[in-house]
Amino acid sequence: MEVENSNNTSITCSQTVVQNVTAQALPSLAELAEERKQWEVNVYRTSNQQLYALLAKCYAYYQGMDGEEDAAKQRRAHVREFAAKHSLRFVDGTHCMTRVLKCVFYNGAQAIDRRRISTYSIVLRAALAQGLAADQVANFIESNGGVQEIRLSQAKSEVKVPMSELVRNSLNSLPVLARLRDSELTVHIKADDHGKTVALLAEVQSTGEFVVRAIIRNLWHVNQALAAHRKAAANDSHNKAVA
Repeated sequence: MEVENSNNTSITCSQTVVQNVTAQALPSLAELAEERKQWEVNVYRTSNQQLYALLAKCYAYYQGMDGEEDAAKQRRAHVREFAAKHSLRFVDGTHCMTRVLKCVFYNGAQAIDRRRISTYSIVLRAALAQGLAADQVANFIESNGGVQEIRLSQAKSEVKVPMSELVRNSLNSLPVLARLRDSELTVHIKADDHGKTVALLAEVQSTGEFVVRAIIRNLWHVNQALAAHRKAAANDSHNKAVA
């Protein structure tokens, strides 16, 4: 390569010398690795902790939507108002946690990152399934490897126990045996229970009453109950046919 000095005299620069200077200017792999560690410990970790803290607040907002108190009703109304204002649309089955996240991470109608929102919703619902309080969520996410690790672990468990549409359809085909409405039972309804299938754990009394002891919302356990009923019904039909 040639350059000209102030006297217009050509000076030839050795390519080897340029390469050696460049090599000397580059950091070593050890230096790069150390810089990566500092980034993970400082900027990256701090950024993730801020995200986890924000997700914990979303979780707390969701929990604050439960119940019939004025504050809970107001929070539910705010979600509906925010969605209407920004033209956010939810299908009937959209989990209330997802609705909150979609509002919080709304960044314009054309910039909604559905995968991101879905991931965060899966993570927070995993915390919800464990019955965690809002102040436990950030630590839960960090101690389990972050949002992506939790999402992957949840996906693996869902593959092992897939939802059975056949079982769910068999429930819809059954006749209604009774309709229960009791103020002591109603107070335990959560914001996103409406329209969903739950299992009621009840004790049969000598008076003929069913005393409900618990409401089971976990999808896996509900599906197991539905599958058990379907199997029992099939066995009854088989026994009657044989008889």
